[in-house]
Amino acid sequence: MFTVPVCEAFPEVADDYKAIVTEPMDLRTIEEERLPTYGLMAELQEDLILTFKNCCVFNGEGSEYYGYAVEIWHSLNDVFKEACEEEGVVLPPRFA
Repeated sequence: MFTVPVCEAFPEVADDYKAIVTEPMDLRTIEEERLPTYGLMAELQEDLILTFKNCCVFNGEGSEYYGYAVEIWHSLNDVFKEACEEEGVVLPPRFA
């Protein structure tokens, strides 16, 4: 999940997905196309959030995918904090 564009992974829902999600995003697109263009970490965070938000919007609150996406979405701050610590990036006190 989230590793390739939804329309590529699930062509049977492509038309419905395109009708609902106006700005698709996935991890491959982030890594291969967007990563070299980011000037701020916040831009990466925004695209990651968009990936999980799109999942929630398309699948709806009652779906198993919704809960999974929200779980990952909520863990993003911890993931970024841990990655910064591993790389020796000093975070402002409000993030520490």
